[in-house]
Amino acid sequence: MSLAIKFLIVLLLVLAGYKPVQAETLFKVAEAFNIRAVNGSLYPSGLLKQNRQLSLRPGINLIALEYEEVFESEDDDNFDIIKSDVFLLNIYLKQNTQYQQRLVKPHNAAAAKRYIMNPLFEVLESDVKHQNQKKVAFELLPLSSNLESFIVASTHIKARPTLDLSHPSAFKAKQNNQTIKIVRGKQAQSQTSRMLNYWWQRATPDERKEFLNSISN
Repeated sequence: MSLAIKFLIVLLLVLAGYKPVQAETLFKVAEAFNIRAVNGSLYPSGLLKQNRQLSLRPGINLIALEYEEVFESEDDDNFDIIKSDVFLLNIYLKQNTQYQQRLVKPHNAAAAKRYIMNPLFEVLESDVKHQNQKKVAFELLPLSSNLESFIVASTHIKARPTLDLSHPSAFKAKQNNQTIKIVRGKQAQSQTSRMLNYWWQRATPDERKEFLNSISN
């Protein structure tokens, strides 16, 4: 058998077993955050360490995250575990693109306690070759409960119902069928406080001034 024929046989065998590498929409969560649920499904915690590389679908994605870090106490004999409430990350992802959560980590327990009240971070987008990184817009809101069932339900992407606006009673019927959940007492108060603090920290000086003027009139 000639060398050329051997070469062709080897080439055909290689091509037969070749599978093109398919690009994915990937999202890498920072080490300081735990993933609780993704798009309506509970995310496994893992025995030692979570897999923070998420393979997600293009479009809207809902991810429940919580900050958790361990710091040495001042006397060096104990450890302080700083853990936040659960936050819902609402983000739009492109197809075949990679994303990474990036933050400036608190340097001690005191800084971490302040951080969990308003966790700030960036999400960077890059192509497959990790070039041309840029910041991505997203929405981050605190959830009102740490119950597992509530967290999973909060990440479920609901299909928008079709409403015939040409019918005169359509809007009235939609209002009458709404389910209203009333949260009372301490839970409602703490949730309101967290929301006010969250939006106040993100507001510009002009927006803060406008808000103060609106509530004083």
